[in-house]
Amino acid sequence: MTKVKKEILVHAPVEAVYGAWHNFENLPRFMENIEEVRVVSGSRSHWKAKGPLGKSAEWDAEITMDEKNESIGWRSIDDSSVTTAGRVSFVPVSDSTRIEVTMEYDAPAGPLGDLAAKIFSNPDKQVEEDLRRFQEAIERGVAGSGFAYEPAGNETFGSSMGATTEADIEAMNAGAEPTAVVDPATRL
Repeated sequence: MTKVKKEILVHAPVEAVYGAWHNFENLPRFMENIEEVRVVSGSRSHWKAKGPLGKSAEWDAEITMDEKNESIGWRSIDDSSVTTAGRVSFVPVSDSTRIEVTMEYDAPAGPLGDLAAKIFSNPDKQVEEDLRRFQEAIERGVAGSGFAYEPAGNETFGSSMGATTEADIEAMNAGAEPTAVVDPATRL
């Protein structure tokens, strides 16, 4: 798997930064290769990435960790066409927030793999540029950036993953065997 680790300092409080990122439907606003992120249910989302010559790659992902104002972790669902996992951490630094992104992806073999490889070409630069665009949007002001955001303390984030409470997660996992998810941020 290809691993990317990047960070950036955003001059905004952690609640605003986490709130804007946590609404996954905001992600295509600053992630250049992501065309659409649609929340499917509770902790699951459907992703569509732009590829060359009008082609695209699509996959489903699930939240593996959601610690309010601290971190969000994800992984693609086992039968997805693109294998990806990662974590975004939000670290308060005075009146700013340091965002730390750790992401891994692995493209499948064959034509779909070739497409995914082109979409994720130069991932270090892509993530760095995506973070810079996010930083600029937040620092201009959440209201003026077009980002959907709800202030901390409001547990409803519209159609974002924030609508999933701990009780929802417990209900979804009732009777289910835990999956072996290794947080890519802790791998060597």
